[in-house]
Amino acid sequence: MQPSVLAHAHRDLGPNRLVCGAHLGHQYALVTVPDLIAARLSPALRRLRALPGARRLNDWTQRTFAPHFADEAGWAWVDDFDGGLRVRVHRGHHIGGTIYWHGAHSFNELALLRQRMSPGLVFVDGGAHLGHFSLVAAARGATVLAVEPVKMVRDQLITNLGANGMHNVIVSDCALHEHETTIPLFSDPRNPDDPVATSYAAYGRVAPLGQVRAAPLDTLVVEHEIDRVDLIKLDLEGNELFALRGAQQLIERWHPELIVELSEPLFEAAGYSRNDLLDFLESHGYRFGVISDYRLRETIRRPARGRYGKVRTCVRGQLPMHGNIYAATPATFDQVSSL
Repeated sequence: MQPSVLAHAHRDLGPNRLVCGAHLGHQYALVTVPDLIAARLSPALRRLRALPGARRLNDWTQRTFAPHFADEAGWAWVDDFDGGLRVRVHRGHHIGGTIYWHGAHSFNELALLRQRMSPGLVFVDGGAHLGHFSLVAAARGATVLAVEPVKMVRDQLITNLGANGMHNVIVSDCALHEHETTIPLFSDPRNPDDPVATSYAAYGRVAPLGQVRAAPLDTLVVEHEIDRVDLIKLDLEGNELFALRGAQQLIERWHPELIVELSEPLFEAAGYSRNDLLDFLESHGYRFGVISDYRLRETIRRPARGRYGKVRTCVRGQLPMHGNIYAATPATFDQVSSL
């Protein structure tokens, strides 16, 4: 071994981080104390996540380890996502760290997606991020249009799709909007590597990332020769209403199910309110409700269904200020909420 190489790495990494250097051909792989512990601990915590009380333990572990994975050292592979898919995540980021320590992000929404996807269906993943929704849908035989305008995130999405041999996913570099245009993207200057960006200066995200193409979903499905849409997920950091307006033709034609993120502060930054979005849904004949855990008695009664992905009817005042809703035509909504 070359002590000078290891000593230099030790100074860069900080005290107690370097454990050893393993010789790999002509390179040295550095293994740190947090890496060793995380590699052993995280698979067990992911398996335990469904147990009562485990969520708090996983949350604490994620917060404790996050400072050790704030740079390039944070990247790692999860090999048991959704029962055996491979996902490369950054353990220092919120979504990546949640997948690494908990096994998934957005448990209820992913459970609902698993219920609704099957071969031959088409899923639009608006705000695809690292691809965790796209992978779940594609693994069930659905065709996926994954829309992700942030290049650094889209590159990771493509990596994750390739690692799983997913050839039924179309990746678009557009943002979704109601008109063909260009929009700015902003990141958080305090966390330049944070992959979450907004098209409005909000939530501390005020550092410009540049301009990207924005297009209606009605336009994208024509460009990619998609002849049906069955379910749309929109997590667009405030652009959800504009994306819905840009999908009016396919909504009126195919009446797809919707999973839509609500975020009142981002809606305000975009110039509309939560009620404006809900008015749009109701004007197109949609009913909506929250996506939640099943209650304990519901899980005991039907254990094969699992803990997550229950759709519950609610009135507007019961909807969260920040969270996801499910929306569908009345017949489909009644069917799904009865499960």
